[in-house]
Amino acid sequence: MSRIASLLCLWFVALSASLSFAQSGGTDEPAVRASLSAGAVYIGDSLIYSLEVVNAEPDAPPTFGPASQLGFEMEFLRQQNKSFSSTVIINGQVTETSEISYVLFYRLTPRDPGMFEVPSVTVEAGDLRLRTSPVPFRAVGPSQRDDLRASLEVSASDPYVGQPIEVTLEVLIQRGASINNPVFALPGVGDLFSVQEQSVTGSRRSRAGFDFLGAPAEIEVDRVTIEDREFDRVRASRTIVPRAEGTADIGPGTWISDFAPSRSRRPARVAVSTNAVSITVRGLPEEGRPRDFTGLIGSYTVSANATPTDVRVGDPIRFELTLEGPGDLRRVPAPQIADLPGFDSSFRLADRDAERRFGDGTVTYRYIIRAITDAVESIPKVVLNYFDPSLGEYALIETEPIPLEVEASRVVTAVDGESFSEPATEAQSVRSARPSLSANRSGAALLADQPTTLAEAVRSPLVIGVAVAPPVAYFGVLAAIAVRRRRQRGPQPLDARQAARRAAIEVRRDNREPSEAVRAALVRYEALRSARDDDVVSPGDAVERIRTDHPDLYDQARSLLHACEAARFGGSTNACTPEQRQQMEQLLRKLSRTGGAP
Repeated sequence: MSRIASLLCLWFVALSASLSFAQSGGTDEPAVRASLSAGAVYIGDSLIYSLEVVNAEPDAPPTFGPASQLGFEMEFLRQQNKSFSSTVIINGQVTETSEISYVLFYRLTPRDPGMFEVPSVTVEAGDLRLRTSPVPFRAVGPSQRDDLRASLEVSASDPYVGQPIEVTLEVLIQRGASINNPVFALPGVGDLFSVQEQSVTGSRRSRAGFDFLGAPAEIEVDRVTIEDREFDRVRASRTIVPRAEGTADIGPGTWISDFAPSRSRRPARVAVSTNAVSITVRGLPEEGRPRDFTGLIGSYTVSANATPTDVRVGDPIRFELTLEGPGDLRRVPAPQIADLPGFDSSFRLADRDAERRFGDGTVTYRYIIRAITDAVESIPKVVLNYFDPSLGEYALIETEPIPLEVEASRVVTAVDGESFSEPATEAQSVRSARPSLSANRSGAALLADQPTTLAEAVRSPLVIGVAVAPPVAYFGVLAAIAVRRRRQRGPQPLDARQAARRAAIEVRRDNREPSEAVRAALVRYEALRSARDDDVVSPGDAVERIRTDHPDLYDQARSLLHACEAARFGGSTNACTPEQRQQMEQLLRKLSRTGGAP
C-alpha cells in the first residue's frame, strides 16, 4: 500500500506541475529564428527570408547592408502577428495556452552565382537584443534546354539619343508543356536608358503574366513550327529610350518559371538564359539642326481640326492638333502655336495652357483661339520639325490650313437701349405738414397756453421710447439669431429684382474699362442669382439666366456680351463704349423693377 500511495503522490505532483505550466502559458524565453524558403535559387529569382520572434514584440524590422556588400538584394515585405491564446475546459479543469509570435518577411534576390550567407542580425524588442544565426544559400545560373528556349532582340542596335527602341523577349515552349509563375531578369538597362511606362499591346494576352523591365508585360501568344517541332511562342516588348551617347550590353537575360515538360504533371523550377544584345547610342547631328527643335525623334504625322469655322470676331474656336508617332508622347511638350507665323498677327490665344489627351500612340493638344479681325480667312498651317533616324537628318511635318468664315462683331450703340429707357415720374405737389410736434410753430402760437394733456404725454418721445424699447429689443434678438442661422446655412440665391438691384449699384461704381465693367456686371448678376462665387460663373451663364428671367431682354443682354467680348478678345476697342455701360445699367434697372422667373 505504501508503494501505491507513493506512486499516487508522485502522479498528483506531476499532474499539478503540468497544469500549472499550462495555465501560466509556458516558460519559454524570448527568442528569434531565421529561415529561408529554399536552400538554392536561380539568379534573378527570389527566396523568402523569415524572422520569427517569439515571446517578444519587435520594435522595428532590422535592416541589412547594401546589395553591393551582401552580394544580393534584401527587400522588407511585411510583418505578421501570429500571436494566439486558447482556453480548454475538460471535466471542469481549465487549461489556458498563449504564445506571442511575430514574423517578418523579406524578399531575397541574387544577381550573381555562388555561395552566399544572410548575415546575423539583431532584433530589438524593448530592452531585449535578440541575435539571429547566419543562413547560407546557393545561387545558380540558368541552363540550356531543348524544350524551353528564350531569346532577345532590339529594333535598332545603333539608335540616336532620345530615339525610342523596342526590346522584345521571345520564349518558345514545346507544345504540351506548361509554365507557371514566370520571372524575367534583364541586366544592363541602367542609367544609359529610361523605360517607358506603357508596354506594347498584344493581340492576345497570355494567362502567365510577368514583369518585364519593372512593369507588367502585355504579351502575344501564337504557335510556330521549328525543325519539325511545334512550339507555343510568347512575345513581350517594352520601349526604352537612350539618355546619353555610349555603348552598352543588354543581357543576357534569365527566364525563370515552374516548368512541366510534355507528358509530365510534375513542375520544377527551371531557368534558361537569353542572348546578349550590344547597343551603340549616337548623338544627334548638329548640322541642319533647327533652333526651335521640338525634340521629336522618329517618324511622325500631324493633323488639325477646328470647331466652329463660322464665327464672329472674338468668338472662341476650339483648335486641335493630333500628333501620332513612336515613343512616350507624354514627354512631348505642347507646341507653342502663338509664336508661329499667321497666329501671332491674326489670332489671340487663351491664357491657360493647352489641354492634352492621350490615345494609342497619339496625343491631341487642344487650344482656344479667337480671330481678332474679320479679314482672317483661315487658320494657318502648323509646321513642326523632328529628326528622322532612318534618314539621319531633320525633317518637317505640317497640317493643312483650315478655312474660316469670320464676320465682324456687332457694335452696340445707344440706339439699342432706347426701348429700355424709363418715363419720367410725375411731379407731386407740395403739401403743408399737419400741426404736430414735428411742425414749425410761429407767430401767436408761441404765446398760446398749451398745457400737457394725456394725449400729448402718450405722444411724447420719452414715453414712446419706454413703451417700444422692450419689444424692439426682443425682435432685434430674433433678427440677430435669424441672421446668424442664415450665415451658417451659407449664401442663398437672390431673386431677379434683388440681384439686378445690387449688380446695377456695382456697375455704376465700377471705374474700369466699359468692357470689363459690362462683363463684371453680368458675372455679378449670375453669382447673386445662383449663390455661387464670381470665379465659377461666366457672362454667358448670366445671359442665359436673363433669357429665363426676362425673355424680352435677352437680345439686349446678348448684344452687350458680344460687344464686351469683341473689345476684350477681338481687338475692337471701340466695340464697347461708355454707352454700353449705361445700357447695362438700364438693363439691370429694368430687371430690378419687373423681376422675372423665380
